[in-house]
Amino acid sequence: MNRYEIHEKITHLKSRLEQGEYGFLNANDPIIHSLVKVKLSEDGIIDLDTVDTSIISALNSLK
Repeated sequence: MNRYEIHEKITHLKSRLEQGEYGFLNANDPIIHSLVKVKLSEDGIIDLDTVDTSIISALNSLK
């Protein structure tokens, strides 16, 4: 995945989480802690240095 694909998937994942589509997740879930750390770079796209492997794994499992 390139930077733009990761950006699109993370923003989509965050949106779905906010809508409650993943009710099995709770505040203590490691993916939630990882998503909180994700930041945007100056150009408004996800800063890949803030994306850890648990997020990449989660993105790869999403359809």
